[in-house]
Amino acid sequence: MKNIPNGSKRSYALLLAVLLAVTASLLLWSPIFKGEVFAPAKLLYHFEPWKQSAVVEPIPWNPLLWDGIAQFYVWRDFVWQTERSGYVPLWNPHQFCGAPMLANSQSAPLYPPHLLLAYFSTPIAITLAVLFYLWWAGFGASLLCWRLGGGLWPSLLAGIVFQLSTFFVSWLQLPSIPATASWYPWIVLATIGLFESPTWKRMAALGACIGLMLLAGHLQFAFYGLLLFGLLSAYLMLVYRMSGKSLRCCGLLIIGIILGFLLSLPQVLPALELSRHSHRQVVASEDGYFAYSALAMPLANLVTYFVPDFFGHPMDGDYWGWTNYAENALFVGIIPLLLALYGLFRRGGSREKWFFLTLIGIALLMALGTAINRFFYFLVPGFSSTGSPARVLVLAAFALAILSGLGLERMLRDSSEKSLKPLITLAGCMAVLL
Repeated sequence: MKNIPNGSKRSYALLLAVLLAVTASLLLWSPIFKGEVFAPAKLLYHFEPWKQSAVVEPIPWNPLLWDGIAQFYVWRDFVWQTERSGYVPLWNPHQFCGAPMLANSQSAPLYPPHLLLAYFSTPIAITLAVLFYLWWAGFGASLLCWRLGGGLWPSLLAGIVFQLSTFFVSWLQLPSIPATASWYPWIVLATIGLFESPTWKRMAALGACIGLMLLAGHLQFAFYGLLLFGLLSAYLMLVYRMSGKSLRCCGLLIIGIILGFLLSLPQVLPALELSRHSHRQVVASEDGYFAYSALAMPLANLVTYFVPDFFGHPMDGDYWGWTNYAENALFVGIIPLLLALYGLFRRGGSREKWFFLTLIGIALLMALGTAINRFFYFLVPGFSSTGSPARVLVLAAFALAILSGLGLERMLRDSSEKSLKPLITLAGCMAVLL
C-alpha cells in the first residue's frame, strides 16, 4: 500500500467501497429491490390477532429473532418519528405506563447514521441502516487488510468474509449488534495509525471511532471492541518498545479514550443510570458466575467451523444445538478458513497475523466458558449482566476475515505461475459468496 501512488490509493479504495456495497446489496436483495421490510414480521403470526388472520405459515419460533420485530423495529420507528418531529426521544409513552427511550442504549437515538435516516420512512430506513452496517464493516476490514500488506483482491476477500460471516449475518435483525461490531476494523486502523504516527489528528480519529461505537447501541459488543483495542494497544507497545515515541502514544491513547467516552456521554450516561434499575442487573457472585458459564458454547460446537448447520438451522425448524444458533455462530467459509491457516503457517507476511491468531484464541477461550471469564465477570462493572459468553465470537470472525485476506495475499505471492493469481483470487471470492 505504501508503494502505491496516492491517486491509485484513492481509486483502489473507491473500487473496494463499490464492490463491498454490491456484495452487501446482494444479501439484501429482497428488501432493496422488491420493497420487502427487513424485519422478522412473520413471527407475529404466532400471536393474536395476527394468528387468526394469517394467510401464510409463520416462520419457526425463534425467541432471539423475536426481538427484531417486537423491540428493535418499533424502537426505531418511534425514534425516527420523534426525531422527524424535531424532538429528542427521551421517553416512550407507548410501552407499559411509559418507559425511558434515550436511556435505552439499544434504541441508539443519537447515533449519527440513525439521525440521518430519520428523513426516510421506517421500512426504507431499516434497510438502509442494515446496508450501511454491512458495507461499513466490510469496507473497514478490507482497508485494514490492505494496511497490513494485502493486495487489492485479498483485501476485498477480507471485507467480504467479515460482512458475510455467519455471526455478523445472524445478528442483522438485531441492528444494534452489527452497528457496534462494524466499528471494530476502524478502531484497529486508528490504533495502528496512532502508533505509527502519534499526532493529535490521529488521536481525534481514534476517539471518534470509540465514541461512535459506543453510540451504536450495544454496550456488551462495545466492551468487546474496547477489549480488542486494549489487546492491540498492548501488542503494539511490545512491538514499538518503550521509547519517547511510545510514551507520547500512551498519552494520546488515554486522551483518545476519554474523548470517545465524552462523545458518547449524552446517550451512554443515561443508559448506565437506567441499568442500575434494570431487571437484568446481576450482582457478581459465584452462583451468578456458574449460571453465566452454563450458557457457554460447548466444545462440540467447534465442528460448525466446517459444517455451519451441523446442529440444524432455526429457519428450518430443526435446530437442536446449544442455546441460540446466532450465539454460537462460527462459520466464515471453508476456503477463507484454509487461507487463514495457509498464511499463518507460511513464513513471512504481516507480523500482525500473530496478534489476530491470539485474538481468536482469547475469543474461543471466553466463548467456551473457561476461567478467563472470571476476570471480566468479577472485576469489570456491569459484565455480570451481559448475555452469553459466546457472543465474543464476533472477534474471532473479525480476526479470521483479516487472516483469510493475508493468507490469500501470501498464496498469490507464493504462486510461481502469474496466470494462476486471478484464478486463485476468483476461486476465493466465489467460495465466500456461495
